[in-house]
Amino acid sequence: MDYSLLSKDELVIRLKRTKAELSRSKALIDIYCHIIDRLNCGIVVHDLDSTIRFCNPAASDMLGLTKEDIRSKRVSELSWEFITTDGKTMNIADYPVSIVLEQKRAIENIVVGLCCKSKNNPKWLLINAFPILHNHDLIHVMVTFVDITEYRRLLEEIRETESKLSKIINSTPVGICITNEHGVYEEVNPAYCLIYGYNKEELIGRSVTIVCPEDIRETVILAHDDIISSKSELASEWEVVRKGGRVISIYSHTTSICGTDGRPKNVTFVIDITARKKFEEELKLKNRLLQKQAITDSLTGFLNHGAIFNALEVESLRALDSQKSLCILMLNIDNLMKINDEYGHIAGDSILMSVSQVLNSVVRKDDLIGRYDGKQFLIIFPNTSLEEAVFFSERIQLKVQELDIEYDIGVSVSGGLVQLTDESSLELVRKAEDLLHKAKKAGNSQILCLTENVYKSVSL
Repeated sequence: MDYSLLSKDELVIRLKRTKAELSRSKALIDIYCHIIDRLNCGIVVHDLDSTIRFCNPAASDMLGLTKEDIRSKRVSELSWEFITTDGKTMNIADYPVSIVLEQKRAIENIVVGLCCKSKNNPKWLLINAFPILHNHDLIHVMVTFVDITEYRRLLEEIRETESKLSKIINSTPVGICITNEHGVYEEVNPAYCLIYGYNKEELIGRSVTIVCPEDIRETVILAHDDIISSKSELASEWEVVRKGGRVISIYSHTTSICGTDGRPKNVTFVIDITARKKFEEELKLKNRLLQKQAITDSLTGFLNHGAIFNALEVESLRALDSQKSLCILMLNIDNLMKINDEYGHIAGDSILMSVSQVLNSVVRKDDLIGRYDGKQFLIIFPNTSLEEAVFFSERIQLKVQELDIEYDIGVSVSGGLVQLTDESSLELVRKAEDLLHKAKKAGNSQILCLTENVYKSVSL
C-alpha cells in the first residue's frame, strides 16, 4: 500500500490499529508461552543444523539438563544418548529430529530410552517430531516427548504377572475354561483339554455342550445363562462325555466375570472325579456288605439273632399301632446235635442249608426269617392271621419232611406258633419258645399253636 496517499489522520488511525493488533498478538504469545512452560509434555525446537533453539521447562527436567546446557547445542554435542527398546544405542542419524530433517516428514509415537550416564536406568520417552514449514520450506523441527518410564514399569509388571499367571494356569492340574455369554469356548488350559480328550483348537469357538451328554445339554445352557445374567456362582457335579464317547464324572465351579472387552464371561474350574466317584461307590458297596454281614448269619444268609429280634420289635409296634395281625413261628430242627455227633458238622450244616432253602421257598416277600440260635429259626409273618400262619407252617413242615438228604437221614422240625395280642416282643418270643419245648417233649416233628388258650398241633 502507498502510505503517501493517506492523510495524516488516516495514518494515525492505522498506526493505532497496528499497535493494538501487535499488543493482542503479544498477549496471545505470552499466553502460549505460559501454557508451553507449564505443559507436562517436553517441547524442543531445532534449527536446520539440529541446534536447539528452544526447550520448555518440562523438556529440561526430563533431559536432566538446564536450559543453558541445552540451548544452542547440536544433538551431537549433548551428553546423553538414545537407546532402542531392545537396549541398543541409536545412531544420531536415527534420532527422530535427524529423520525429520532428512525426510521432511513427521515421526509419530517413537519409544526411546534416554541415557544420561548409563544404560542401566534409562528414562523412557514417547517422542513425536514434526517439520515446521514456511512457504513450503523447512525452517525448524519441533520435537515433543512425554515420560512413560512409570507406564513402562507398570506395563512390564503386568506382563510379568500375566506370564506368571499363564504359567500357573497352564501347569495347574485343574481344568480351566473361559466361555462367552453365548456359552462358546474362548480359552481352555492344557488340563481342561486333557480331562476331555480334545486339543485346544477343537474346543475354541465351539459350544460348551460339545462335552455334555444329549440329555443334559439344555440344563447346562440354562445354568450357564443364569450365572451370566445373575453374576453368580455354581458348584456342582456332572457326568460329561470325553472325546470318543467315554462318560466321566467331574466337579465344576463356575463364576461370572467381566472380560477385557467389557462383555460378561464365565470362568469354570473342572476336576476329574471319576476315580473318586468309583472309590465312593466301592466304599458304599463295602459298607452295605459290612452292614449286611453285621446283621446276617453267614451260613444261611438269614438275619442273625440280634437283627431278627430287632425286626420283631419294629414289626410288633407297627402291628399294634395299625391294629393288624402278626404271628411268629419258632422253629427247631429235630435231633441236629445228634446228627452233628454221628455224621459230623458238615452233615449238620448241609441240613441247615436244606431247611433254609425250604423256608425261602415258602415264606412271602414281606415275611422275615432269622437264625435264632444254632438249630432254631424265628419266622415273622406280618399282616398275617393265625389261620394263614398255620397254613404256611404246615407247608414248611411238609417240605422239610420231603427233603432228600444225601446222608440218608430223616429230617423233621418242631415249632411253636403264636399270634401277637398286646404283649411285648420278648413275651411273644417266650410264648413261642414254650410251645416249641412242649412240641419237643411230645415227640418232635410237630408244630404247636395256642388257640383260645388251648394248645393245638398243626395238622399235616
